[in-house]
Amino acid sequence: MTQGSPIGRSVRRLDGGEKVTGLTRFAGDVQLPNMLHARLVLSPHAHARIVRIDGQAAASRPGVLGVFAAADLGLVKVDPAARTKSPLALEHTLFVGHPVAAVVAESAAIAEDAAGLVEVDYEPLPAALDALDAMRREAPPVRVAAGATDEAELAMHGAATGGERLQEAVGPNVVSTQRFHRGDLARGFAEAERSGHRLEQRRDLGPVEPASAPGLQVAQPDRPDRGAY
Repeated sequence: MTQGSPIGRSVRRLDGGEKVTGLTRFAGDVQLPNMLHARLVLSPHAHARIVRIDGQAAASRPGVLGVFAAADLGLVKVDPAARTKSPLALEHTLFVGHPVAAVVAESAAIAEDAAGLVEVDYEPLPAALDALDAMRREAPPVRVAAGATDEAELAMHGAATGGERLQEAVGPNVVSTQRFHRGDLARGFAEAERSGHRLEQRRDLGPVEPASAPGLQVAQPDRPDRGAY
């Protein structure tokens, strides 16, 4: 163990004192003048068509300022495959928890209660629930629009690029297939102390996108004639 290693020692967290004494301010502690609160209505289906959204009961609750679906946002360039260009599901939900409506109210409690009053009718559709099944040619598409096709966007999402791109028929959820040639496999087996053993493992990893306050944001318009986006 190297000198200064934290292994085997109790190391004081730099932010520990502020947290245990209640001095740390989280996003939920921020209170701005005339601040409103929003709660999302989430889809319980991995893949479904949105048949109807009825927010009348929620909108009639005291303290509720509005109930919004995707069509009410007035976005100019809408892409149902991009969360940044379509924060609410348009016609289809593409995963469990996909937001389909938003309730804006004077307090978080009112928004929470009103969100439970929004009625949504769904038509469940076939879903791709396994990574290998999703790669099959007959698999249901997990995105409405075509996926990324350029190397830069693939690399941005952690995909290995720079290999030999194969020109082959693929399913609707496969962006590309690439083959990499590195080293001499036959020579490696020949020089190995032990050979003849083969180990295959499958690992399914979910997306990892660190955030300081996941699921909670506070926004304030910088100009009265502009909104917060």
